[in-house]
Amino acid sequence: MINNQRHQGFQSIWHYDTFRITWINPIFDMPPKAFTTFYMDESGKVEKLKTKFYDPIYFERIDVEEGE
Repeated sequence: MINNQRHQGFQSIWHYDTFRITWINPIFDMPPKAFTTFYMDESGKVEKLKTKFYDPIYFERIDVEEGE
């Protein structure tokens, strides 16, 4: 379940690394469903995340050394 104050919904596998989110109470003019795709690096760690509400949004992994 995706859960924060503004966005609550259920995530289910759609196709391989892509998941479908079904929102419980979509806000304003938000679509009732959204898709999230995880992109992996060679070692299997998530390198990038793509989601789409209105336009595609990309989140990229930033490695931070411990203590920073």
